[in-house]
Amino acid sequence: MTADLYIEKMMEYFKVFTLNELADKIGISQQAVSGWKKKNAILAIKKRCRELGIYTEIFGDLNTNVNNIQNSNINKVFDHSENSQSQDSININNSPLCEKITKMNQSIVSSFIDAYNILEKKENLKKLYDILGEIQFNQK
Repeated sequence: MTADLYIEKMMEYFKVFTLNELADKIGISQQAVSGWKKKNAILAIKKRCRELGIYTEIFGDLNTNVNNIQNSNINKVFDHSENSQSQDSININNSPLCEKITKMNQSIVSSFIDAYNILEKKENLKKLYDILGEIQFNQK
């Protein structure tokens, strides 16, 4: 999916025809909307949709199949194959962990998966593990 698609969905939702009209409706500059398109800034669009309370309306079609998508992505995140680089990885097929994850707020799980994928591409998963470790140990 691309930022163009989500911007089109937002335009349909607000019943507008130009980027300038959309920008006015969502309270940002037309340059910002153009920047989303140019940079394919899906995370920025998700954030603005959450702020406006329209996340489900714009991303809802994706969420109807989100369990299958999330399970696929979650299994990738927690891959237990020989190719996995993590020694702590687990296979979550049909596990209570999978059930817990599918019951979580969809946008939070999606954001976590997005963050994981970005850090994985940058070969910097240690940063994510460090952050998660800090959260875990600060709660005790």
